[in-house]
Amino acid sequence: MNSRFSIKPIGSLLFCLSLLCLSTSLQAEELNLSLKCKGSGTVSDTETTFNNSRNKSEHSKEFGTEQAMIKRPFEGVMLVEIHSDKGQVKIPVGMLPPFQKDEASDWFPIHDYKITNTEVTGEVKINFLNKPNLRIDRTTGTIVFASGLNEFSGECEKVDPNAKPLF
Repeated sequence: MNSRFSIKPIGSLLFCLSLLCLSTSLQAEELNLSLKCKGSGTVSDTETTFNNSRNKSEHSKEFGTEQAMIKRPFEGVMLVEIHSDKGQVKIPVGMLPPFQKDEASDWFPIHDYKITNTEVTGEVKINFLNKPNLRIDRTTGTIVFASGLNEFSGECEKVDPNAKPLF
C-alpha cells in the first residue's frame, strides 16, 4: 500500500513539472518583442545669452553673458527589443548627449528589467550620469523613458520581423 501512495505523488510531481516547462516555453515565445515607439520628449540643455547694458551713472557700457538650463523639445523614434533573457533599446538621436551622437545606431542593453503581463520595466545606462528608467505598458502600448536629465514618451506598436518590404 505504501508503494502505491508514493507513486501518485511522483507522477503528480512529474506532471506538474512538465506543465511548468510548457508554460515557461510559451512565456519565452511570447516575450520575443520588437517594438517601434514614436513620440516626443525633452532634453536638458544650456542656453547662453549675451547682455549689454548702459550704466547711466558711470556713463559706460557693461557686457556679460548668462547661462541657463533649459528643456529642449524633440521628436523621435525609439526601437525596443526584448528576447526571452535580454532586452535592448535604440535611443532617439535627439536624446543622446552631443558627445555620443556617433552612437545613434548603437543598441543599449536594458538592465534590471522585469516583464509582467501588464508592463516591461528596466533601466538603460546611456553614460555614467544618465540612466533613464524605462516603462512600457503592455495593455495600452505607451512608453515612458525618463531620468532627471531627459524624458521621452510615446506610443509603441509591434514590428513583425517577417513582414514583407513595403517597397
